[in-house]
Amino acid sequence: LLVEGGSVRTEEVYMVGARRFDVEAAHAVHVECVGVTYGYGGMEELKGAGCDYIVRSVEELGSFLLRDARAAGREIPGRRVLGILFPLLAFLLIRSLVADIAVVAAKGGIFGDFWVVRDGEGVPVGFTGNASAVISALGFLAGGAAVFGTARRMIGEAAREGRLRHIRKEPGKHYVFAGTAGLGLAAGGNLLLALAGATDASAAYREVAGRQYSAWLGIGLVCYGIIAPVAEELVFRGIVYNGLKGGLRPAAAMAASALVFAVYHGNMVQGIYAFIMGCFMAYAYEYFGSFRIPAAIHISANLLAYLAGFGGAAAPGVVSWPVCIICFAVAAGSVGMLCRDRYIW
Repeated sequence: LLVEGGSVRTEEVYMVGARRFDVEAAHAVHVECVGVTYGYGGMEELKGAGCDYIVRSVEELGSFLLRDARAAGREIPGRRVLGILFPLLAFLLIRSLVADIAVVAAKGGIFGDFWVVRDGEGVPVGFTGNASAVISALGFLAGGAAVFGTARRMIGEAAREGRLRHIRKEPGKHYVFAGTAGLGLAAGGNLLLALAGATDASAAYREVAGRQYSAWLGIGLVCYGIIAPVAEELVFRGIVYNGLKGGLRPAAAMAASALVFAVYHGNMVQGIYAFIMGCFMAYAYEYFGSFRIPAAIHISANLLAYLAGFGGAAAPGVVSWPVCIICFAVAAGSVGMLCRDRYIW
């Protein structure tokens, strides 16, 4: 047993058993149970008892128990790095290509005044907020389509490798804690950056925000609140995180993938926010073993941020340090409740 300060660290201890009595005994002392189907019990009995993990052979049991030690001893091979880098570059290049095509089309007079801003001589000098949102959405759709095959394969591989960790049905409270933590971090992060003056000090962020919030509300919500987060999740959790965790411990892979996500945004304000949310979305992915969870968190966070920022105004008293602290405290408490029920580091 792993002992620290004279007490057993139950989050790093497993009960290995074949009957429901083993599962019940483990849960009574707050220890996770690994059920083995090659003993006296069977799959249905272990599932019915709420067993945390189930293996079908001694080899599977060994692979499960030694998974972290093996990951810690592995380096990320060059082939895996290329498997991450190529889809990421393809996503970025295709998004840029779509924008370039739109610029050429605008200069050719294809778009009307609803989409294009012109100078006094009628020469196109930029796009309206609606046009920028539509072009951005098309770029995300094209980029997402380009990497979809790779992302689907890696998400599927991760699901198969993690099936032993997620054989037990998640209680509803875990989804509530994850949702509360995600919204708390999203709200707290936005408030922190605003209160610290970072949003006003960054010209790059103001340019991005001005373009996004000048679109019609419905168009902006669909583009920046739904299409963009789904495409980004395919890349940064589906490909980057799954690729990195093959050679790193979960915590290191979470931080590394979040850092890539932060750099991708291209400015300090969005980068800081993206790193905070990227760490949590990777954590939620690892915790639940389902790609749908980080995607749902990302969509919810983007919708919340867009609605809060639309029009450039907030409800009186909301943008304040007490509210910011409360948001982070709620998020921390929710993550703490998740960690109490399952240790994934």
